[in-house]
Amino acid sequence: MKRSSGVAGTVAVGLSVVVVALSAEAQVTGFRSTVVDNAAGGPPLAGFVTNDITADFSGQLTGFQAVLQLDTGSVRIDPFLDPLAPPPGTVLPFLPTVEFGSFLTLGGPTLETSVVEPSVPGGAVNLGADRFVQFDADGINAAWNPPGAVPIFGQSDFLAARITLSDDAEGTFRFLGATVSTLTPFDAVPVSNGVIFPEPGLLAAFALLGPSTLCRRPRH
Repeated sequence: MKRSSGVAGTVAVGLSVVVVALSAEAQVTGFRSTVVDNAAGGPPLAGFVTNDITADFSGQLTGFQAVLQLDTGSVRIDPFLDPLAPPPGTVLPFLPTVEFGSFLTLGGPTLETSVVEPSVPGGAVNLGADRFVQFDADGINAAWNPPGAVPIFGQSDFLAARITLSDDAEGTFRFLGATVSTLTPFDAVPVSNGVIFPEPGLLAAFALLGPSTLCRRPRH
């Protein structure tokens, strides 16, 4: 499919949407997509929208999987950043836009604020994707987890990834969270104008109502 580069434009910030799984069992109970300000203390990244993907979970986390498929637009990959891990905070004063590249993480937007640097062993096979990792301008297919025996227990708004998209990006995003006892895949959600949404047509609702919370059972 053809993908084009980003174009200049402005974006709304602070939009937040939630997809949750209705269950008392220890599991990843929901994930949130929030549009964040990508100004980095200066002018915003023209033509790009930054989405933070956060998760709520109970019990011990064993990892996440995600697939981003784009029909148009692109993923912003910072040339100074390895997208399979968050950036070191020490470089941000010198390379501020690195903070708003696209990357996987386990808890924070920098290596210092993350619980641990993620291990990325392969693709999102539990979402039906290829076993090989992809994280480039065309899309994302990745599984990441705490390396070794590093324990991460019950968290809310736990940062799993930052995904910056061109503001013409259209496609779908799929997400899965795993604890020691449960794999929880969520239904695919649409990407529109660079924003990861939980339901088609919510842009008008956001404009009128502000942030919304949606309840949805996990996909079986």
